[in-house]
Amino acid sequence: MKKLLLLFVFAFSTFTFAQDKFTRIDSLLNYLNENNKFMGSLTIREGENVVFNKAYGFADVEKGIKADRLTKYKVGSITKTFTAVMIMQLIEEKKLTLQTKLNRFYPKIPNAEKISIYDLLHHRTGIVDYINGDSITRQNIYRFHSKEEMIEKITAYQPLFEPGTKHEYSNSNYNLLGYIIESITKKSYAENVENRIAKKAELTNTYFPQGKINTANNESYSYMFNGETWGKIEEWDNSIAYSAGAIISTPADLTRFMYALFEGKLVKPASLEQMKEIKDGYGKALVQFPFGERRFFGHTGGIENFR
Repeated sequence: MKKLLLLFVFAFSTFTFAQDKFTRIDSLLNYLNENNKFMGSLTIREGENVVFNKAYGFADVEKGIKADRLTKYKVGSITKTFTAVMIMQLIEEKKLTLQTKLNRFYPKIPNAEKISIYDLLHHRTGIVDYINGDSITRQNIYRFHSKEEMIEKITAYQPLFEPGTKHEYSNSNYNLLGYIIESITKKSYAENVENRIAKKAELTNTYFPQGKINTANNESYSYMFNGETWGKIEEWDNSIAYSAGAIISTPADLTRFMYALFEGKLVKPASLEQMKEIKDGYGKALVQFPFGERRFFGHTGGIENFR
């Protein structure tokens, strides 16, 4: 009886500590939101279980639509991890290899005969970043760009360095990987996200958008506080961010995605180990985050003013 009582007291104490931790997190985020420092959502997952999931602020400030735990946001470059997973799936299906060269698909791109799928995944191509490295494109991120226009633009760039010699982050690499996924599968990037990841990982609020943000579908606008009010940020066209940054999701779905990836539901263990190979600070759309003595894998994301 004494042993049972001690176990009960220990379990109760652990639960109380956890609840206190989440109460403090909630208090901090409420404080930041009330002082116009933060609007958004946070999900914490432990294994299969979501232990914290709350939203703060608005999905649509002008209409007074508050965000909730199912509000969906653009996730920016976390999209790259989705793209890399699908590339690794195609490699497992023997439709690609890490050594496959870019000239199989786009022979006119400079150095295409030297640039491998591995180089694209690790940002080791020397291809200019069409968003951050091209001021003309950056002025036109709000209009539609066809696949042909994007390929023509990337083909016109002069290489920054010899492929494979160093790492330099470039959204162009992951747009090309998205086009390659479509070329091999004969399906759109959106269909591939749905069938290869969302269905397998049971993600109910994750997809590649087909149009502008729709708050009727519980999608959030992007905002920046200007000192007096939250101002809406103009939307990028999805054709620009594409397979490098346009996916929409919820924090709960993103934690489920990462859990499914590391539990072997999306790729084989050997493929995951290859994704975790860090070279010059970057894996195959995975980076390491230090936390004390431990290391975590993930990816950051930023688009418009979503972070």
